[in-house]
Amino acid sequence: MRNYKRISERKPITEAILCEAREHIDNGVSVRQAAKAVGFHEATLRERLKEGRGSENLGRFSAALHPFKPGNQLAGRDFTRGFMRRNRLSLRTPWKTSIARTMGFNRIQLAQYFDNLENVLQKYKFLPNRIYNVDESGFQTVLNKLPKHVAPTGKKDVAKAVAAEQGQTVTAVCCMNATGHHVPPYFLFARKRMNLLLIKDGPTGCDMAVTDTGYMNTPTFIKYLEHFKKHTNPTEQNPVLLILDNHVSHTNLQSMIFAKSNHIHLLSLPPHSSHKTQPLVRVFFRPLKAYYESVADSWTTSNPGQVLSIYHVAGLFGTAFATVDIANEGFRATGIYPLNKNIFADVDFLPAEVTEQDLDTDISDEDRVFVHFEGEVTQEYPLDPSPQQQSTSDAAATRTEPSSEPVLSTCLLPGSSNVAALPQPLECPNDPKQHEASPSDIIPFSKIKKNRKRTGRSLKPLS
Repeated sequence: MRNYKRISERKPITEAILCEAREHIDNGVSVRQAAKAVGFHEATLRERLKEGRGSENLGRFSAALHPFKPGNQLAGRDFTRGFMRRNRLSLRTPWKTSIARTMGFNRIQLAQYFDNLENVLQKYKFLPNRIYNVDESGFQTVLNKLPKHVAPTGKKDVAKAVAAEQGQTVTAVCCMNATGHHVPPYFLFARKRMNLLLIKDGPTGCDMAVTDTGYMNTPTFIKYLEHFKKHTNPTEQNPVLLILDNHVSHTNLQSMIFAKSNHIHLLSLPPHSSHKTQPLVRVFFRPLKAYYESVADSWTTSNPGQVLSIYHVAGLFGTAFATVDIANEGFRATGIYPLNKNIFADVDFLPAEVTEQDLDTDISDEDRVFVHFEGEVTQEYPLDPSPQQQSTSDAAATRTEPSSEPVLSTCLLPGSSNVAALPQPLECPNDPKQHEASPSDIIPFSKIKKNRKRTGRSLKPLS
């Protein structure tokens, strides 16, 4: 119930007070004098004498009110609000998360990723200014979400002129290190021919490329690595670590060969986990897009009748790009620098429990992982050998054992891993915390049925 605080000093006529008033009346005292004797108004006492009973409550806030509706026994609004307030609960609008992300962000893949990161950091002793993260994001000429405007009270429809119903997308490739230093952005346009006027007003040192779709592909990523090398100057004595996601353009043989020959060490994030493990996604792109939409809306207001085209995107992006100054916090939030393997709590892995399954033992040609080692460019080995492979000597002889050198770049198939399950903590019978029951203990999360068919994209052999 609501925490109602009484302001009035009135009190109800209880059965004891009503009995006292009746004794006065039986002794020949009038009702008015009896009301004064018990400290109540005459009309109130007469009403209670007429009903023949006293009351334990005053007004509509009575204990007789049940917190559940009498018809369907559902919790009422007062009970629900009180329950949420006592248990520190609140309503929140959730973000859309694909099933691939809920499956990809699990303990097994995170453990392998942090082991790779720790091995590389221990071997090469990378300083924070040599640890970089790169990612791409799209910026449109027509804003998806317009900023709010002040309008007269009661006006329901507020319109805003835009360039077109559907705008063009320009891909911006951003890269930063753990100290907050940014590599000049790299823009991708959906065109056939280069035109440097597209980045005329862009950030200092920015560059561009054109593709058929406006998105990243393998040849374009190699061009970006040249742009990255130009502004970071990696050498054998002072190499750099570049952390990126598992996009097909990033995890190809040509990109790895170029990076290896130019002292750029690539470390891939676990598949479908960039919403948690990508520093740029965690703290940079969201405020950057908010600033970009604000700047683009101001430009549209200041230039009535003009159309916002792809020739203006680089300039507006540069204005918003110079405003965001919290990028280096993403490395701390994702546990990259300083290295923190326990940055993610148990609650972060709860969505993966619904789809968590045991590792497959049947290995096919599609279920393989390709790892880039320092000694060899590529080596191929199955994720988890089947019992037939373990029992036959021929299969064991044909398997290529991984090198003992630290992993520099890993390409994982979605939903698969080559790391054993993490050991469970030992139970302590004297620990009172282990006896506390949670809702998932009472009603466990339902698990999906095991599907032997792979629906994710498979990587081709790196030959």
